[in-house]
Amino acid sequence: TFWGAMKTIVIADAVMGVDNVLAVAGAAHGSYLLVILGLLISIPIVVWGSSLVLKLIDRFPAIIYLGALVLALTAAKMVVSEPLLAEYLDDVTGLNWIIYAIAVGLTLGLGYWLNQNKPAPAAAAAGSATDVAAPVTNAVSRFLVPVDASLSAQVAVDRVIRRMPRDAQGRMTGEVHLVHVLPRLTRNTTRFLTQAMRSQYKDARTAAAIVPHQQRLEAAGATVVVHVPKTRDAAGEIAAIARNVRADQIVMSTRRSDGIVRWITGSLASRVIDRADVPVEVVVSGQIPKWCRVGIPVGLGMMVAALAWD
Repeated sequence: TFWGAMKTIVIADAVMGVDNVLAVAGAAHGSYLLVILGLLISIPIVVWGSSLVLKLIDRFPAIIYLGALVLALTAAKMVVSEPLLAEYLDDVTGLNWIIYAIAVGLTLGLGYWLNQNKPAPAAAAAGSATDVAAPVTNAVSRFLVPVDASLSAQVAVDRVIRRMPRDAQGRMTGEVHLVHVLPRLTRNTTRFLTQAMRSQYKDARTAAAIVPHQQRLEAAGATVVVHVPKTRDAAGEIAAIARNVRADQIVMSTRRSDGIVRWITGSLASRVIDRADVPVEVVVSGQIPKWCRVGIPVGLGMMVAALAWD
């Protein structure tokens, strides 16, 4: 519900805010300059780069354990350094190391155990791509076009329209297979969604992404077949569909982005090229966003400056 989502967001923001301040203050070792620099670096990352951080975590889940390790060590150090507890801790030999071991072991061990024992989200069974494919006609060319609701997908469709063979009346004679590339929901998001909510989200996004491209292609005279991947492995599904429908070529689009961002988020086009059995044409569109060209170098520069100052 709306209020349920609002409550979750407010509580999560409050906890994350306190956690962020405590972590920065504990790592600063009493230096006000490091506290200020830490907040200046971390708050913009949380506010403007949260989606990028989530994609990085989703691709490399081990980062969660690394962050938990840093927080556990910082928390243990704050405990053993507390003046009110110093006289009690000094009376017991090795108690400080025991606190470190308990903090790290309990945090990482409990987190790992919960992750391994949580129920897996229900996933649709992977089926053959041929169950939604139309009968293959004697088309001169057969294209497979992965699309979504972005403007870059329209560039790929325009490319196919220009390249399709035409008859004497100027109408296209080829066959185009559209594959909807559904944006992946992160594991942290799917925990709060039921199977029905995920199916509703998938259907709505598919209709919004496929219908405009399908209408443009059919208006030009192309035979259009729609495919919807059934698993999270979009690259594998695209390669399988291309193989099953005997596509002559895959035409897909990608937006220009910074190399660091592309490394973090991963490139679907690169994964399709590695797995497809047919030629793949990648159409690049758009410009690198300003936050990539400016924000990332500035953020890295501030981090290096803070480390050098320390």
